[in-house]
Amino acid sequence: MKKIIAIKSAERDILHSLKKNEWIPDFNRVIKKRYERYAKSTLNKNKRIKMMQAD
Repeated sequence: MKKIIAIKSAERDILHSLKKNEWIPDFNRVIKKRYERYAKSTLNKNKRIKMMQAD
């Protein structure tokens, strides 16, 4: 059973160009590694949260 989705013509054009592989990534391997490090360090920071209670 197919789902029927109503989309605008602009959205349809984008979908068709995406299916034709007309889109290319705008980042290289170095930039991708940088963002991977950011994500990993964010997870590490969440593990190291300390709660201190003031008297």
